[in-house]
Amino acid sequence: MAKEYNKIVTLPVIVRKKEGKPQILTQVRHVLNKDYDPLYDNTHEISGETLNPWENIIEATYRGVEEEAGCPRNMILKIIGGDNETYFSTGRKNETGEKDKILGLSPYYFCQQLKGPQPWAGLVFVVVVFPDFEPKLDKEGEVSGFQWWTIERLSEKLKKSPERFMGLHYPALVKVCKDLATEKLKI
Repeated sequence: MAKEYNKIVTLPVIVRKKEGKPQILTQVRHVLNKDYDPLYDNTHEISGETLNPWENIIEATYRGVEEEAGCPRNMILKIIGGDNETYFSTGRKNETGEKDKILGLSPYYFCQQLKGPQPWAGLVFVVVVFPDFEPKLDKEGEVSGFQWWTIERLSEKLKKSPERFMGLHYPALVKVCKDLATEKLKI
């Protein structure tokens, strides 16, 4: 039996300020392979993206919001949790130069799936976009039903219908709502 390892993902929560009020974007998840994920088909989610080998997690965040929500880099104002990234090299060298490069950052939040359907673990980033950004459907058909939520409406829906949200993304949405409501998170 093959050993399963955590699948590292980036979990960008897309937010904007429209007419002075914060809004949070969700999309509806369409699971194309039900064996891969039998639990979260047709639930609200954020733009999660699995990292490719050796990929910088911030680059994966940009890639994820572009692939799933059609958000190009020039529509992103900032990435909270990724704006303080630092690169390191331990100085190990070979004939062609440095052999290692390491990224250090303080993410906004961390979420990990502890039971079914997949061993996902990921860093949450808040992606602040321009007020006039509107999402576009992805080419693969994995998402639809984009919806901008007010903090109050989303908080209420998260409380009353948690089963309507992708499990791994649920705590990230709860935290962003709480932090925006208390102004701990300023966009």
